[in-house]
Amino acid sequence: MKRMRYSFVSLTVLFLALTFSSVASAQATRTWVSGVGDDVNPCSRTAPCKTFAGAISKTAVGGEIDCLDPGGFGQVTITKAMTLDCPVSGGILAGPGSGVVVNAPATDVVTLRNLTIVGNGGGGVGVNFIAGKMLHLENVTIANFSTSCVAVAGATFMQLRAHDVRATNCPIGFTVTTSTGTAFANLSNVVVSNASTSAIQAGTNASVLVRDSTMSFSGIAFNQTGVSSGNLNNCQVTNNATAVQSSAGAAVGLFGNTFISNSTALNPNSGTIYTDANNEFAGNTANGVANGGNPGFKM
Repeated sequence: MKRMRYSFVSLTVLFLALTFSSVASAQATRTWVSGVGDDVNPCSRTAPCKTFAGAISKTAVGGEIDCLDPGGFGQVTITKAMTLDCPVSGGILAGPGSGVVVNAPATDVVTLRNLTIVGNGGGGVGVNFIAGKMLHLENVTIANFSTSCVAVAGATFMQLRAHDVRATNCPIGFTVTTSTGTAFANLSNVVVSNASTSAIQAGTNASVLVRDSTMSFSGIAFNQTGVSSGNLNNCQVTNNATAVQSSAGAAVGLFGNTFISNSTALNPNSGTIYTDANNEFAGNTANGVANGGNPGFKM
């Protein structure tokens, strides 16, 4: 009797091991979605899935989900290192809530490439980065979310790298903060427009570098709302209520930027704004003043 019980236990363990092994082996390093796909498919090139959410579970850690044809592939929460790439005009049309949520382990890197993410005005955040080591945004367009287009708001060290990103019609274009550690953001060739509150907002524990970018038709183009550091380099800042505003404990350096047709260009408020001689001002109602003592300030 005892031998039969041990045999049953052994067979059960073997069955579970084979089951988990089968599930793991079913995950591919590269999967596909298509407008005519089906989430019951294995997400292969010849049998693609319908949505990003359907493909996530069939994609291995560090893998890639590609779009086979143009389409809308649904809101998604990413919980592991991976890449979403849609070189054929793939996108996400979000209803209530966020378009993409990144909630990955602290060691994981996530890349979103060649995507259009559009809210319906009732959605929360276009791309909501709440956990993970690094998020890459490459050639991404985000619009029409009710909270922000991109939010980095975690509880530890995080990094955002955004290149060729367009953010429009969100109250805040980019917001960066973390409760502990530092949230780093490196934004290059980004275009932020029609952000009623702030085009780019650096909150507590944020370090934000913006270069070769445009901020326009917004409340505050670069807004430091907490203890943070910032650097604007070679940016075009036009037609905003305020171009740059800093808060207590915050410092921002300005190098080679152009400030045109803003109501107020520089407002140190209770923080510090450093400039060099290469910034240009034209057509602002008030240029404002920089209050930093070191014009050679660099980050």
